[in-house]
Amino acid sequence: MVRSIDVQQILLQTNSVERVQQTQQQHPDVQQRYFEDQLSKEKKNMKEKVSGAEGLEELRIREEERRDSGDRHKRGKKKKEEEHDAGAGEVGETVDIRV
Repeated sequence: MVRSIDVQQILLQTNSVERVQQTQQQHPDVQQRYFEDQLSKEKKNMKEKVSGAEGLEELRIREEERRDSGDRHKRGKKKKEEEHDAGAGEVGETVDIRV
């Protein structure tokens, strides 16, 4: 038989047991939300890294193109100067001779 004191104790503990049960049921949900948050943060970081790398790659390519065009410009300028110098020698301009 159940004594009246036992029934009172059981009734008093039902609230705490209910809270523990709710917490145990919510734990997987909370854990899942935390995991989803971590995955979304990681995904965002990866996208930023990729876009940052793409930006660096574009800058590197532009720099190389600029450097190449500058080299071509310098080579063309040198070639014109050499042609001009060669043409000037044919005309009979001053020639420095050191003894």
